[in-house]
Amino acid sequence: MHLPVSIRPSRTAVALACAFAALLAAGPSVAAEAEAERGAELFARVCAECHGAKGEGVEFLYESPLHGDLSVDQLADLIARTMPEEDPGSVVGEDAAAVAAFAYDAFYSRNAQLRNAPPRVELSRLTGSQYRRSIAALGATFAGHRDLPADAPHGLAAQYRARTGPWDKRLAFKRTEPVIDVDLGDGVPKPNEGDETGPSKDKLQDEGFEISWEGALLPPVTGVYKFAVESSHQVEFDLNGTRLVNVRVRSGDQTRYECEAFLLGGQPVPLRMRTEKRLGKEFNTDAPKIDFAARLSWTPPHRTEAVVPARNLLPGWTPPALLVSTPFPPDDRSVGYERGSAVSAAWDEATSEAAFEIADLLLESDDGIRTYLKINDKDPADKQVQKAKEFCAKWAERAFRRPLTDEQRALYVDAHFDGDRHWKEATKRCVLMTLKSPHFLYPNLHAAIAAASGEAPDGYDRAAALALFLWDSLPDDHLHQAAQKGWLNKPEDVAKEANRMSKDYRATVKLTEFFAEWLIPEGAHEMAKDETMYPGFDHAAVGDLRTSLELTIADALAGENADFRSLWNAEDLYVNARLAELYKDDLVDPGKAPQDGTFVKLAVKPERRAGLLTHPLLMAGYAHHRVTSPIHRGVFVARKLLGRNLKPPKEAFSPLPEDFGDGLTTRERVAHQTSDVACSACHNTINPLGFSLERFDAIGRYRTEEQVVKKDAKEPVTKPVDPSGVYVSPEGAEVPLDGAVALSRFIADSPEARTAFVERLFHHAVKQPTAAYGLETRETLAAQFEEQETNMKAAFAAAATVAAIGPPQDASARTAAAHDAADDSAKN
Repeated sequence: MHLPVSIRPSRTAVALACAFAALLAAGPSVAAEAEAERGAELFARVCAECHGAKGEGVEFLYESPLHGDLSVDQLADLIARTMPEEDPGSVVGEDAAAVAAFAYDAFYSRNAQLRNAPPRVELSRLTGSQYRRSIAALGATFAGHRDLPADAPHGLAAQYRARTGPWDKRLAFKRTEPVIDVDLGDGVPKPNEGDETGPSKDKLQDEGFEISWEGALLPPVTGVYKFAVESSHQVEFDLNGTRLVNVRVRSGDQTRYECEAFLLGGQPVPLRMRTEKRLGKEFNTDAPKIDFAARLSWTPPHRTEAVVPARNLLPGWTPPALLVSTPFPPDDRSVGYERGSAVSAAWDEATSEAAFEIADLLLESDDGIRTYLKINDKDPADKQVQKAKEFCAKWAERAFRRPLTDEQRALYVDAHFDGDRHWKEATKRCVLMTLKSPHFLYPNLHAAIAAASGEAPDGYDRAAALALFLWDSLPDDHLHQAAQKGWLNKPEDVAKEANRMSKDYRATVKLTEFFAEWLIPEGAHEMAKDETMYPGFDHAAVGDLRTSLELTIADALAGENADFRSLWNAEDLYVNARLAELYKDDLVDPGKAPQDGTFVKLAVKPERRAGLLTHPLLMAGYAHHRVTSPIHRGVFVARKLLGRNLKPPKEAFSPLPEDFGDGLTTRERVAHQTSDVACSACHNTINPLGFSLERFDAIGRYRTEEQVVKKDAKEPVTKPVDPSGVYVSPEGAEVPLDGAVALSRFIADSPEARTAFVERLFHHAVKQPTAAYGLETRETLAAQFEEQETNMKAAFAAAATVAAIGPPQDASARTAAAHDAADDSAKN
């Protein structure tokens, strides 16, 4: 198309128009650069003296770096109200906005932090828990492994037999019993309908009887367990292949025998208990009759004694577990999650002691030699040597998580069998040397060496990573074979394997440990409350609450869905009789709790409680001795559940005493104490969250009124509890809250909470920062979590998949440019 000559623009006009358009296009950029320069100049002049030129902090003034998650507008508002410290309110309006924009882009925001210091995958050693589980897996390579499907039956296989006669004729009957707790008085056991009976079912009255229970014990947590074995007659008790109680002749009136054992949480160990009652003429019928009773009780770590419950007992064969009881020093938690970063003399000594302990377990007993080395005394000498050498080669290969090189085989295996050294000594040397090798202690060593050469992880690296991230352990036979056959070379193959492993009980064990680490306050097992204010809340109640929480988490993880939202929306609570009495006003029908100490799930009043957030253990754990603590509760929700970046207070402070003021509620005292402008940056976030939980007292019971200290009052004075508040998100959205149920619903549906969950789960699984695997990793995993209907097991598998595949080769060179869009949305 041609324009008429009369209105066709000249070349000069066209050039001027283009120049003007270019100037208009460049205008915002030029203006933005000018504003950024002004913000930088203002920061250098007004803020850098206290905060450092790059917000890194200044010793003795403001030592914490300027990092956070406020939006630019929120940051500008904070600056206008609080900066500079000596003259708050002198930097306001456009100046505050300019400083905020500069700081946000330069060093404050998450993306700025990642851009300035891109994280990388660090070489790390096994943590204490990973060491113990890796050793157990190493032992299972030789002793065998028992799968635990979700629908596995519980209890123990019980056999009732006559005391005399040929063994194959002595069976009276057998059945699965939920617990070991029998009281027959002066009678004899009788079969129930449906029990499998044997030839001696009618002979127990004449010949006496023996009862044996066999199966496995499934400990819930790691630690030392105390056992009480009770029997009015002879009794034997074996645990993990070791006889802990062996009473052949009863001494006096003693019927209770105590022992203890170190157990690994979630690791089943074989259990056997046998007792008998003698009858008949040859046993002095003139002697006084002794009633028959038998019971097996335990005291798990930080709990009180109780009969071992059915949920922790499993019928059927279980191999012995190779368990390390050597204490390890605490692992580093300075970054918010446990990791194997610190190498100390104490850790080195612990690994040495553990290696000797393991060598003794393998070689200092005939049972150990038969179980793990498959060597019998009757084997010829040359065959014993051959079996020992085969054991050592496989031991080192599985410990190193890959086939041995020729050099490694010569060093770790063959060298120990040279000369006249006995095969036991040679095997012990191999075991010790293998367990002290960096190839065992540093599971990502091979991948780190490959990455330094620009190579991607191979199949064995990925198998090792999946086992470590999902199970805290070593690759099982299936995973080892997958690496061997090249089935882990493609990302989709890694994802498929991770999905399989996430459904294994070992993944559930690690997820359960994650929830305990994530939710339960440190030292909760030692919490104590004012006995006059909270009668009945004692050590036993605290232990029961811990069990209640564990059962709640197990429920959420059961099945295929494992929905994150169910954690916060549940309208029931696991209780036993003691807890039902303590929290009866919150339950729809507390009378349904059985009196035998077992736990049941009862409905709560839905207007009062919702999900994990309102669980009494958390509400009590984040509270003081006598009164609640909105600050502790608010920090817990903000930091752990919503992922907010909170600074510790510049100075330590104690809560105001209950008699501060005249008739102030806890909320009013906290509001007064945190009203200072310097506190508002964090407490504007903390307080509304904590206040929304104020309807739960210091032991987590629901209330509508709070007793206050009123001067000169002759009668107790109460005031209504106010749980209202408004939470402001990092994007500036205002969320009205009117109590715990509203907060629980918000957490269940909040993208903020889901992103925080995914990142914490990644840290627990991988023990590395998400951004070390690509700056977009957190957001990618959060998006997948949404797509997978917030399935927690799927999120666990996704985290392990990303980390097992390995970081992008150019991850260290990436910039945050691709993520500026996320920052832009936060600015507006």
